[in-house]
Amino acid sequence: MLRPEVVERLDCPIVGLATSWSIGRKGVPLDNLEAVRTLFERKFWPFPKGKIRKSNSRASSLRELGNATYKKAPNEPGKALELYNQSICMAEEGSTDLGLAYANRSAVYFNRKLYRECLDNIALARNHNYPSQMMSKLVEREKRAKQFLENDVDNSSPSESSTTTKNSTIKSFLALSEDRRCLITTRYMEAGEKVLLEKPFVLVVEPELAYQRCDYCAATKKHSLIPCKGCTAVMYCNEECQAQAFQRYHQFECEIVDDLHLLFRGPKATRMFHVILRLFWQAILLLLEDPKKFLKCVAPAERESPRDSSGGECFALVAT
Repeated sequence: MLRPEVVERLDCPIVGLATSWSIGRKGVPLDNLEAVRTLFERKFWPFPKGKIRKSNSRASSLRELGNATYKKAPNEPGKALELYNQSICMAEEGSTDLGLAYANRSAVYFNRKLYRECLDNIALARNHNYPSQMMSKLVEREKRAKQFLENDVDNSSPSESSTTTKNSTIKSFLALSEDRRCLITTRYMEAGEKVLLEKPFVLVVEPELAYQRCDYCAATKKHSLIPCKGCTAVMYCNEECQAQAFQRYHQFECEIVDDLHLLFRGPKATRMFHVILRLFWQAILLLLEDPKKFLKCVAPAERESPRDSSGGECFALVAT
């Protein structure tokens, strides 16, 4: 490890830790601070030299690659859809490339007889500068999709009511213990049986799934994912998820998201540090917005009294 006086002279503790690791690997003398700084110039830092910016030319290339991929395997559109999603993320806000990628995605769903998804993407294409000279083609697809949808009673997504019934069945045999400190079951359970489905307080989508899942809720919704307006690395179910993510953590991560993906790559256990980082962002926001509530969350007195209704709920959220 570096001597304390050396670490103090570095720009920040994170660089100090990374430098210590580098010295061990490179064999740099512990007191050679100039060599340490040279090693950690940006050109040697294992991250991108700045944020990956949106590019219409890159978006166009990805869209064309998606077209070629879909033509080769029309019955297996997964890879093509992922390429279209990458094109959507890469397209500059307000560009025709964004509308074209949504339109291509709508064509895939039309051919797969997923007419609701097709119409969703047609609406997105119209709202994102789809070229007017090509609009007749989109209008014709929209008309046909609506006709097929009216005649196709089987082409419907699982209803919210059915999902709610399933979740309520899972919860029906759970109850609070007499002291109201834990959950217990009211019947015998088989090994491996699910007892509770609960939305996580914070989550991180693995980078390899970034163009397949919502970065906020992790739902798999390739048909309706929309991009972040500032970066090229995350997508969302809808504008609500987009707004929630930005308010909770993405306002801090947007400029460095590509660095974070590289920093936390490797074994899945290392990605827990990204989860911890997002918890940290939310703790900072809570401190700034409501200092009293923040103190209730972390005060030792509250941790010693888990049943105290004034702060127990808040601590449970942080602990989760």
